[in-house]
Amino acid sequence: MAKRRQGAKLFLFPKKFATNPLRRSHILPMNSKSISANIAACLLSMVIAILATSARAQSAGDYRSVSSDVWSTVAIWQKYDGANWNAATAAPSSADGVITISAGTAVTNTASRSVDQVVVAAGGLLVVSSSTLTIAHNTGPDLDVFGTVIQLGGTSALTLAANAVVNVENGGVIVHNGTSNAGITAGAGSSVNFLSGGKFQLLKSGGTIFTAVWSPGSICEIAYAAAGGSKPGAAGLAQTFQNFNWNYQAQAASIDMAGSLANVAGTLTVLAGPTNAATELKLNAGITIGGDLVIDNGSLNLAGSGGPWTWNLAGNLLIAPGAQFNLTDGTGGIYTFVFNGAGVQNYVNQGTNIASKLSWTVNAGSTLSLSNSVALNTGSRTLTANGSLYLNGNTVLVDLLAGTGSIVNRGGGNGLLNLGVAGGNNTIDGNLALGDGTAGTLGLVKSGAGALTFSANTPISGGLVISNGTVFVNNTTGSGTGSGTVTVAGGALGGTGIISGPVNIQSAGSLGIGSGTISTLTINNNVTIGGNCKVQVNTGNVPTTDKFTGINTLTYGGTLTVNNTGGTLTTANSFKIFNAAHYAGAFATISPSTPAAGLAWDTSTLATDGTLRIASGVNLTPTNITVSLTGNILNLSWPADHIGWQLQAQTNSRTVGLWTNWVTIAGFNTTNQVTLPIDPANGNVFYRLTYP
Repeated sequence: MAKRRQGAKLFLFPKKFATNPLRRSHILPMNSKSISANIAACLLSMVIAILATSARAQSAGDYRSVSSDVWSTVAIWQKYDGANWNAATAAPSSADGVITISAGTAVTNTASRSVDQVVVAAGGLLVVSSSTLTIAHNTGPDLDVFGTVIQLGGTSALTLAANAVVNVENGGVIVHNGTSNAGITAGAGSSVNFLSGGKFQLLKSGGTIFTAVWSPGSICEIAYAAAGGSKPGAAGLAQTFQNFNWNYQAQAASIDMAGSLANVAGTLTVLAGPTNAATELKLNAGITIGGDLVIDNGSLNLAGSGGPWTWNLAGNLLIAPGAQFNLTDGTGGIYTFVFNGAGVQNYVNQGTNIASKLSWTVNAGSTLSLSNSVALNTGSRTLTANGSLYLNGNTVLVDLLAGTGSIVNRGGGNGLLNLGVAGGNNTIDGNLALGDGTAGTLGLVKSGAGALTFSANTPISGGLVISNGTVFVNNTTGSGTGSGTVTVAGGALGGTGIISGPVNIQSAGSLGIGSGTISTLTINNNVTIGGNCKVQVNTGNVPTTDKFTGINTLTYGGTLTVNNTGGTLTTANSFKIFNAAHYAGAFATISPSTPAAGLAWDTSTLATDGTLRIASGVNLTPTNITVSLTGNILNLSWPADHIGWQLQAQTNSRTVGLWTNWVTIAGFNTTNQVTLPIDPANGNVFYRLTYP
């Protein structure tokens, strides 16, 4: 006979969240696109449920449960006669009307039987035990689940006849905790449909997930209760799920999905027991996630071996306190994590992210906003920003930087890009736009032994810190390093471009390269040299020296290292190395100590016009001192080419004579003559010249 549906009630239950917003057994997608989709899906489900309520009026022959027991217990059933509900005289079957498992009742099937048009109301429970329960096909859904269905039996405990339809509605759950891995036997043309808010829960370790239609907002959850579980059957994982929860909080060993899980259109949530490698969930293959990736507890290991693989994420990456995000394969693997959402995607790390072997890519049209710093510091790992990356005052450590999008520091503070951390070479050429935010600045750090080259204006104000390697500033307009201070703590700063911020060369840093092509670096600000200033000179070249120009106040210090790559230097040579409005200080040393044999560095005009000159050197051949008397004044002189020698003296009694007590007379190494008064009280006074 034709059947009509019994009226159904709509039950709405508020979700309960723990204090930590990431700590919840089911986490819906958080990005704006997913939220909109889920709200729409939930509203649609509510409308369908409300319409169903008016359409499913009771009909004669319908059954409902009024208490709990096995299916065959007649006393738990009432039957509708068209006007009233009366005590049933037999248990219902497929020959009867709509069969409703009412709220607050639990019905267990223990014998083989065939039924259809079964409604498990919200709060109702249908337990499918060891005997076969066959869902026959009639009109409408043949099993409509608003409450809970638990499958406890063997392979064929729940069987769908040909064309049978099972709908799991919002709030409805089908639980597979059977004695065999297979949880259902599906006939030709039959279907299981998890609608928005409907859930499948796998409690059977190693069991198979039903092949189903997973609507937006539906949930597939792995929730093994005991330790020692294994991954679900590969065939069941080869579906496109909506929300997928790995909720195995009793997990005591690593479980490798071995690439079986490949597509989650909604949110992937991981709760994998204690946070250590021994209890991690390992994917070991790429995956596409249309919503969020939420690591709520335990450890998610993207790959322990294999590749190259790519993981695509359209939502947020959220790591809860105590949780861990990891990739343990060797450094040679090629692994890329791609952010490809349509709205703003958030990275929130309240736990531990040690997946430093990943490269990150922000696709064109996508935006990634960081709530925490990120380390991608394994060799050759690349941050590719083809979309927008917001640092929000955080730091990104990465070896290589690429992309045609933008990186800005939104959200205040000073966001940092730490580049070349594993020795990689990078070029800032304007194709990837770098910039400050409305309330914050963007700064750069150069780490590692490689090179960083600026070939375009870089409109940032957070400064540049060089800790290692070489930085070449080769832009032709603007300022290659922005308007902030350039601090050279290690490594070297050189190039042919323009810097507008102050430059501070610390004791372990260098200004200039001192080799290669002779170049001019323009610094339109103050420069302080406390380390090594390296310049190359070549009298056969035009220009003849490296030059630093545009300087406001230049403060000398440290060492000036001169590398002569041309011919022999003479006193006719001079090199204008610096062009500054004001000069201060002096170099502590010049290397080499002399330009050539018989020559000396003349630094007398470095402090006035920035020019290093060459003077005749000191004659190192010993010479005599010429002596003359004028009254009681002793006149001593020596050849001019011995200026730089030191005058020493010793005074002894007449009985001692010449001894070893020589004392240098200060102030006479810059001249070749001296006058000294004769003291008659002195017995013997001796003089000599020494060098140096």
